[in-house]
Order: sequence, then structure tokens, then C-alpha cells
Amino acid sequence: MIRDLARDTRDRDLPELIGILEQELDSVAALAGELSEQDWDKPTDCPGWSVKDQVSHIVGVEQRLLGDKDPEHELPADLPYLRNEIARQVEVAVDYRRSKPGADVRAELVETTKRRLAQLRELAGGPDADPEVKGPLGHTRTMSGLLPVRTFDIWTHEQDIRNATGRPGNVDGPVAAEVSGSLVRMLPYAVGKSGLPAGTTVELTVIAPLPLKTVVLRVKAATGSEPVETDSPDVRLSISGERLARVVTGRLRPEDAGITATGEEAHVKALFDTLFRVTP
Repeated sequence: MIRDLARDTRDRDLPELIGILEQELDSVAALAGELSEQDWDKPTDCPGWSVKDQVSHIVGVEQRLLGDKDPEHELPADLPYLRNEIARQVEVAVDYRRSKPGADVRAELVETTKRRLAQLRELAGGPDADPEVKGPLGHTRTMSGLLPVRTFDIWTHEQDIRNATGRPGNVDGPVAAEVSGSLVRMLPYAVGKSGLPAGTTVELTVIAPLPLKTVVLRVKAATGSEPVETDSPDVRLSISGERLARVVTGRLRPEDAGITATGEEAHVKALFDTLFRVTP
């Protein structure tokens, strides 16, 4: 589902998207600079991961995107939260840095960010209007498709850190607007998978603390949904953008997210069961 956060991002301005990613990476670095030694070891909403692990993950993914080789490191056998091979691949960069001080991991983030942004700007200035680039798992996609996904992913991990350390923030401005827009771009696909009868209309409003956005969609007969104008949708849902992001990435259960819902109970339940049950 996370790949669908970047739907309809083609032809967007690459320097702008790179600038938004830069702001997000800088925000994580600034936040990490505030952390005490005790903060680095605090658990987060990602099973098995501490605050330091969150930063290590960001470093590891961006280094992989740079083309750096993964560190040669053997994972311990007793990590029960790793449920598949992809999770094990991601864990290597995290476990490799567990013995390092948090300040060293932050310094590595700053250095990696500089190299990554230089690489992206060089690619964006080349002959291709929207060059193909490598994704975290080795697949390729357009740069305009990848960058919003990276911004959303890193922002989500930043919020994990903020929630764990009691430092709320970065829920307004260009990055927050990009995250809110990504959530809305995901919705047509997600609503279409809900199993609601064709023709059902759904209004979803993303409210503060992220920038306000509203989308009204009509379920299509086959799959997916499409924007529509109506003053009387069959279902209305309203949720904080910050909580919506936590729900769709598996950090928070829909039942605990404070979602305001009106409409037929079966329709609301169908949306809760599909729209809000997404793994990271």
C-alpha cells in the first residue's frame, strides 16, 4: 500500500521534491541532536526497535539508495519480530549499529544525507526529465515516484522518535503538506479495495495537526474509485492526519485513532477493515 502514496506524482518538480526530502532529513538530524543518552535507547512503536534503531534504519536505507554495500554483519538468531526475508534485510543496517553511540549514528546520518542529496540533484539535472532510480528493495521507479515515498517513510520514523521521546513536532510546513497529500493520493486505491457496493460515495477529511485536505470518492464497479462531487456522501470519515499516518503504517489500531465516522455501519466497518489496515 505504501507504494500507492506516490500515485499521480509524475511531472512534479524534481527540485521541489528533493528540497522537501532535504527538509525532512534535516528535521531528523536536528531532532537526533536533541536526544540524551537515555533517549537513544527508548523503545518505539516499531517492534524491537529503539530510537537509535529508527535513525540507523534511515541511514541504512539511504546508503543502499546511494549504491553503498550493506555492512557485512550476521544477525542474531533470536529476533522474533523479524517475520520475513525483507525484514531481515532491513535489520542488518539496524543491528550493525546497535553497538555504536547515538551521536555517531547521527553523524553518519548527516554525512549520508549530504551524499544522497548531491546524488539526487545530479540525477535531476541530467538529460532525463524524470530519471529512473533504484528503490530500497532494488526495484526501479521514477524519481518523482520515489521521493514522496521516501519523505513519507522518513517522516513516519521521525514521528516514532518524537512519540517515544515526548517531542511532538514537524506537523506543519512543506513536509507535513507533502505527507498529507501522500495520504490523500493513496485513498482512491484503498477505498476501491474496501468491497463497498459500486456507486458508494466516501468523504474522508484529514484534519489537524497535518494540513487540512478532503477527498470525496465513488467506488467503481470493478476496482478502485474515482473523485466525485456530492453534498451527501454515503460515508463521512474524519481523522487527524498524524493519526491516519500512524494507522496506515501499522503503529495504531483504527479503533484507537479517534476516527469520526457517519454512515451505514456495515460501510464504516468495511472501510475500517481495509482502508485503515495497512502494513508498513
